[in-house]
Amino acid sequence: MAILVFLTGICHHAGAQHKPAVDYFFLTDTVFTQYGKTFANKLEVVNHTSSEIILFKNVAHTEQALIAVPDTIKLPAGSTQRYPVKYMSAALQTYKVSLRTAEKITLPDSAVFHTKMNDPYRVRINVLEPDVYLDSQTGKVSFRLRCLNDGYLPVRIRLLLSSYPEGLTFEKQTEIIELPAGSQQIITLNARNVLKGHAPDFTVNLEAADPTGKTLATTSLRVFSLSSVKRLATGYDQYANLLNNSVELSYVNLNRDFSFLQLRGRGNVLSSEGADLTYNLNLNYYTAQHAMDAYDTWVAYSNKYVGVTAGNITENLDYPLFGRGVKASAFLNEEHGFDLYYVNNSYLLFSGLQSSLRKNTNTYAASYRYGKAEAENGRISYIHSRDPWTRVKTNLVNGEATLIASEHERLNLSAGYSYENSADTSASKAGYALGGTYAIQKNQWDLSLNNYFSTGYYSGLRRGVIQMEERIRYSLNPLTGIYARFSWLKNAPNYLSQTRSMLNNSNQITIYEMGFSHRKNAFSATLYPYLLSQDLHDNYLTREKLHSFSTRLALDLNYTFGTSFLSLNSDYGYTKSNNPLVEQHYNSFKINASYAARNWGVSARMQTAPYYLQEELIPVANKKYRQYSIGPNVHFSALDQRMEISVAGYANYNNYGYGWMNSIDAQVRYKVAKTWRFSGQVFYNTYTGLRNSASTQFRIGIQKSFVSANAPGLKKLELSFFGDDNGNGLLDDGERRLEGIIVDVSGTVAASNQKGKVTYSNLAKGEKLIQVKDGKGWSQFEPLKLLLQNNQNMEIPLVKSGRLTGSIVPVAQKYVVEEPMLEGIRVTATDDFNRTFFALTDETGNFYFSIPVGSYGIHIETAGQFFTIKDARKEITIKERNNEPIVFEWLDERRKIEMKRF
Repeated sequence: MAILVFLTGICHHAGAQHKPAVDYFFLTDTVFTQYGKTFANKLEVVNHTSSEIILFKNVAHTEQALIAVPDTIKLPAGSTQRYPVKYMSAALQTYKVSLRTAEKITLPDSAVFHTKMNDPYRVRINVLEPDVYLDSQTGKVSFRLRCLNDGYLPVRIRLLLSSYPEGLTFEKQTEIIELPAGSQQIITLNARNVLKGHAPDFTVNLEAADPTGKTLATTSLRVFSLSSVKRLATGYDQYANLLNNSVELSYVNLNRDFSFLQLRGRGNVLSSEGADLTYNLNLNYYTAQHAMDAYDTWVAYSNKYVGVTAGNITENLDYPLFGRGVKASAFLNEEHGFDLYYVNNSYLLFSGLQSSLRKNTNTYAASYRYGKAEAENGRISYIHSRDPWTRVKTNLVNGEATLIASEHERLNLSAGYSYENSADTSASKAGYALGGTYAIQKNQWDLSLNNYFSTGYYSGLRRGVIQMEERIRYSLNPLTGIYARFSWLKNAPNYLSQTRSMLNNSNQITIYEMGFSHRKNAFSATLYPYLLSQDLHDNYLTREKLHSFSTRLALDLNYTFGTSFLSLNSDYGYTKSNNPLVEQHYNSFKINASYAARNWGVSARMQTAPYYLQEELIPVANKKYRQYSIGPNVHFSALDQRMEISVAGYANYNNYGYGWMNSIDAQVRYKVAKTWRFSGQVFYNTYTGLRNSASTQFRIGIQKSFVSANAPGLKKLELSFFGDDNGNGLLDDGERRLEGIIVDVSGTVAASNQKGKVTYSNLAKGEKLIQVKDGKGWSQFEPLKLLLQNNQNMEIPLVKSGRLTGSIVPVAQKYVVEEPMLEGIRVTATDDFNRTFFALTDETGNFYFSIPVGSYGIHIETAGQFFTIKDARKEITIKERNNEPIVFEWLDERRKIEMKRF
């Protein structure tokens, strides 16, 4: 009986356990990834209640997401929403998100997922400063890396470095390090931002690999740009491609007799959150003719459910939709939707210059698509068109789908069927197409296959095409590889219309190629011999079938040094041809070279004989084909970067035209004010072999931008830092604004300007954590939590810090004669508010803190290190002045031996 009562109680207790009112979790609990690659997951949030719930994201100290969960989430009653997250794989292997709400409901504590990747062993690397700062003046940054060998054998490792996003270049892209057994080294790495006028925050990934390319250890760090204005990216929402509104009025003169005024504009006007209204305008007014025309002009509206675009439409459905018309879209959900089109194929939206435009093709189309917008998985389309010029009616059905889409493997298939009939001859023809691409990377192998076939009367863009592009590569090591390539392209279209019979030509190119590539530091080279076979049957120029066969050898060289880049591509071959218009046995050589530096560059080209078979049809003197060209360019800024100037020249010589053709293109842009800019351009060209061939064209214009500080629905936060000498929290007379204060707002770092201000824009609503990371001798009373609902300005008082010095002293040990490496040991100070501050030892073991006065626990973490610390934690009180130094005693345990008696 007692047992029955006990079981009844358990059942009653279990039945009383209710599921959370709001549940959230990651769809995948373990993500398999590879170093240097990005990976993604999705957070699913479910509202089990009958009312709307608003959730706020807690600050996640481990989150360094490329795409993050929004700070604020609105959940309608009974709804389920999914939010993507994206990271760059690194040493961190646990990812956590925690949500909270002001409602009195139950929530899970957090959602967690893990990653699995190559497990580092024996060799370890870690960055001494997990966060470093990019110098805003020089664009340079340096940081220190500790490399450790826990094994009992020496090891040789190669450090590979990369940044996300790209734009941070390192003095040495790879570094070779010899690590004796049981040793460690600290090296300094230097990098520079090469993105002109832009300094984003970077994630630097570091990989330690052995000579075979196997990854032994990985780590990462954040590189923050210290600007005082931070505009956050909005990659996780619909405003990622927000355009600032702008309008430009220009006067254009072409060859003295032809001029017009040009009005251009573009922008994005959002009527409300969730609705998007974009536009593009290009309008010309011809002064002499008193007429106007418009091109590339459209307006588009979309929301969560529908979208409409009117004006000039440009789409590719394996059939060209290019002209004036309307596109209507319906979004069934996140992964399904369809589009309807009507397009009249005319480049101009309207024209008052041409009184009568010829009739153009009318095209109607419908398309169903599925998959995420950023990675479409498939599409099925139907197109119907009538061309009044050729009098051909076309019906076309085509589709494409991604069947495999993993990190290392991808398979795409496409197919189409068309039916054409001519009103002139009553003839009709059917056509079809099949295609597929497959790519796979496995260990050292890399295979890619690209095949396509369409019949001569298939109405798609690749009419009458047979294409085979097969490539296989084997990596001998991460820097060296060999490959083989086979390429066959045959083009033999057919047309029903007599007006296009001249286009019923065919050509064919076949290539058999093998190659060897090698990269070392900033230098890379590829050497590849190949066989080239060509066939041409041109009904317009010649009725004979031409054929040539070439044996060729090519060499590509690239070298990067600093901000300069040198490229050299050379190709030599021996050709046999049946063309009676040229020498039927000839040698040919062509070379392309370019050099690009920060402010100037030059490109050059030389070709001594035909390369393509079509070039043999060009009449030249003495059957000697020659072509030479050179093009220098200069670009620089002046007047405190308000003026940008670029000049490019080009000189080209060939012996089948009019001798030398020379041209100069000069452009200047001048920023008058924050949103006003003047621009001008002059283009001059001439043929030396022709009289009166000189042509001069110029354009002058003025542009006005209407810049929005925030994307719709997002907010701005302005912080002003001042030194609070008397500690009353107010800016009093005699107290000053503080420049150079480094502050972190929910993971984004900035530095105050001369007025002590930092401005963040594009911030989502919700709770923000404001924490000073480097106060230059000043500190916060405590980190500040702010619930951001509207644009907000805040005054933040800072107080003077106390300075604490310390040192780590090695203890004399029997049998230990090596000098210890004391540099780069991390010392942590934790106060009563659980705030943490960090310091690093120098080469002599000394360190210091500049932190607010108060009580602290000073601690040195020794887990996994070669040493231990006596009394690794010390409790102290820091005053503003006269703090006693602290000393930690260091014991070497690199060769600790345990003896057992048997």
